[in-house]
Amino acid sequence: MRAEAALQYPNINDFYKTNYQYKKHIDVRTIKTENTEFDLTHPLYGKVCVFTGELERMTRTEAFQYIIDYGGSCGNDVTKSTNILIISNNEYCILLDDNKSNKHKKAEKLKLQGHDIEIISENVFYDLLDDQQNIESCVIDINYIENYMLSLFEQEKLNSFYMRKELRENVNDPENIKTIGYSYFMFGFKSFEYKFGKDYILVYETALSADIINSFNNYYRNSEKQNYYIRLIINDNTRLESIDTLISALYKYSKNNVKPDHDCCHQYMECSDARHCITQNKELSILCSYRKKLDKGIIFFGANRNV
Repeated sequence: MRAEAALQYPNINDFYKTNYQYKKHIDVRTIKTENTEFDLTHPLYGKVCVFTGELERMTRTEAFQYIIDYGGSCGNDVTKSTNILIISNNEYCILLDDNKSNKHKKAEKLKLQGHDIEIISENVFYDLLDDQQNIESCVIDINYIENYMLSLFEQEKLNSFYMRKELRENVNDPENIKTIGYSYFMFGFKSFEYKFGKDYILVYETALSADIINSFNNYYRNSEKQNYYIRLIINDNTRLESIDTLISALYKYSKNNVKPDHDCCHQYMECSDARHCITQNKELSILCSYRKKLDKGIIFFGANRNV
């Protein structure tokens, strides 16, 4: 058998070229995107991604293309700059160390050292892609949300000028600037953002409790430093009660955190005696810094003074 091999392959290099497939690194610099707009909240945006193992549903080049189309970048090896390691389903094993690839082991080591790197399975990667691809099929009833916001102001007899919306524009192409959505403000605070054709809104997470966030079927936290916004998925399965509670919480947070315009009005003694703001003028009350103190139980004047 050796003699036959020697006759067929006089050179050992010819033998390896014929019987073994060498793994060639893909030059990610050759993969470009035609996209000019990116969803800054997508989990792949701005991330350096690396794969290990053979993927089931697509080639490595196709996977790289998806990441770059979403505004991410790719690498062939795990380094300190790597943010996400995607492990193929064939290689994904979290129990037996001997079955882990060198990339997997290196990523775990970097993670233990405090580096910002996530290790996800191939299926989780597909979930990220499927979520983005299915977005166009679900559009938010933004009119319902706007009307509910206005109803909150009407209930407290407040002028609606405390609520406004601004156009969001794509400015990447100065010669072809176009509107891509709205930003909504209450009491000067940006409550949420909405982009046309999407099935989610960006919400200021600090204003929400865990119960409100969990009342939605799906959500994604933004790992980028985008002012602590969270992406809440709204579709046909989302309960209207969840939306109402969400907007009410944003309204309350914005109202309670509005920047005061004055220290107190001429009724500060009466307010101190009542332990709460008694001013009939709602706009004046909202902008009163002493009202905030009273709401926290802090009283500066009268028989109820406690500081």
